[in-house]
Amino acid sequence: MRRTKYEVMFDILAVCHEPRKITHIMQKANLNCTTLKQIYLKQLLEARLLRVVTKRKKLHYLITERGLTFKNLMSEVFDYFEPRLS
Repeated sequence: MRRTKYEVMFDILAVCHEPRKITHIMQKANLNCTTLKQIYLKQLLEARLLRVVTKRKKLHYLITERGLTFKNLMSEVFDYFEPRLS
């Protein structure tokens, strides 16, 4: 089953608790470079859920406080809709 846009964003934010290079995010979130850059990173940066930091002259991405709040809310939503085992 395909992931929703929000599940992909959640996965990206979960990876970026520490500054991460784009290749690390691609691997952990299972995305190609074009999709990651043109769709998801662009949206997450515009929404101020991620920020860019420079580390050893290379770009890294790091979750913001706003991004952490969004990720935690999405986690609650996913938990709510996940089938319950009884």
